[in-house]
Amino acid sequence: MSAGSPRRYGRSVLFSALRSVARGWQQFVVVVALNAVAQSLLSWAGLVPSSGGLFLLAAAVSFVVLLVSLALIVSTALEAVEGRVRWGPMLARARANAPSFAFWTVLLVLAIMAGLLVWVVPGMVVVALTPMVVVAALDGRRGALRANLAAIRARPGRWLVTALLMSMVVGGGWMAAALTGFLVGGWLGPLVVWLGFGVLAAWFECAWSLIYRSTPVGSAGPVPVDVH
Repeated sequence: MSAGSPRRYGRSVLFSALRSVARGWQQFVVVVALNAVAQSLLSWAGLVPSSGGLFLLAAAVSFVVLLVSLALIVSTALEAVEGRVRWGPMLARARANAPSFAFWTVLLVLAIMAGLLVWVVPGMVVVALTPMVVVAALDGRRGALRANLAAIRARPGRWLVTALLMSMVVGGGWMAAALTGFLVGGWLGPLVVWLGFGVLAAWFECAWSLIYRSTPVGSAGPVPVDVH
């Protein structure tokens, strides 16, 4: 391990991440549940592209809710890596770094969409190469992409193995989501799907936060935020 970069995980990053999830379970439950309810209600409304302006409004609301929820999940994950999670510092971190987080998240979404439009592989490559960008952005790092790449260079093996394992979990999750959508109708189907993906998001962000914090760029210490 590099100097000043404490090991924060055992043989398995994903298994170690479960301990972080347990430390922030209250915050994760609230954020994941609220997002799932909001997204399922938007789906239950039955809005389709032919709805015109109403559909665009619903899509915009859905994206904003997702953006806020992801920010709170990542902020909780960063706090959980350090120890006990409290609402004040978690919310303060998300609020202080919201502009940077929103900028990088929107940029990543556009890059992934552009890659997927070309072919599925470029889109997946973008996803694989940028897993800690949002973590670095919520940590207040200038140049979140540069910090993300530095963390990957510091832990290439852990990054690759974790990314591959996550891809298998996500693949199974998509299959389960498709089956749920087919078998469960109304608002309940989307609710179950969003709850499932919310749990995966909390687990995965804790894993990436563990790797990030174990690297020189991430172990420099969290950027102080005002909790008032």
